[in-house]
Amino acid sequence: MLVNEYIKPSIIIEDYKQKEVRSMGRKETIFVGGVEYEAFLTSGGVATLCDHYEDDIQNLNYKSIRYPGHLHCLNIVIDQLKLRDDQDKIVGLFRNALLPDDNDHVIIHVSIEGEVSGQKMTKEFVADYYPQKLCGKYRTAISWTTALSIATNVELAARNTFGMKGFVAQENIPIQEYFNSKTGNYFIEFHNNNNIFEELLNEQ
Repeated sequence: MLVNEYIKPSIIIEDYKQKEVRSMGRKETIFVGGVEYEAFLTSGGVATLCDHYEDDIQNLNYKSIRYPGHLHCLNIVIDQLKLRDDQDKIVGLFRNALLPDDNDHVIIHVSIEGEVSGQKMTKEFVADYYPQKLCGKYRTAISWTTALSIATNVELAARNTFGMKGFVAQENIPIQEYFNSKTGNYFIEFHNNNNIFEELLNEQ
């Protein structure tokens, strides 16, 4: 479990201005495939997006998706036990209390509201992933999605797809090239609804 995402400040855009707010707030309920989840602010997910889109996007934030009740348990450990400033103790508690689970589930849920040709619209992108067998070994969902995200960027950089040197922000990576690469294509192959990717790629 990543503890930093819970205890570090969350960077957001609110009313076109970038700001830091306390993580684990602004909880909401979402449904993916008919299953209920909770989502709340966490640190780190936006990377450079807030720097790039400040003054252009009214509101932007990043939330982690968890099963209902997860946030309540975190609040007991981190806030009620006053451990927010003691990351090592939090990690120790989780390691002793929670056994590893290799049957995990990764969900991506993106919701965008705005105007297209003067008409207000809402668009959503939802993807979910489960453990897969890769390179002859069973991989958890979080391990293979994380590793392939890195491997895809390395593949694109090796082909000089970015056309630039040094740091490349995530918002500057061509989405078509990303999913059409050898490693990035696994995100389409291992998803049970490839139509969502076809729609996404056709809109670029």
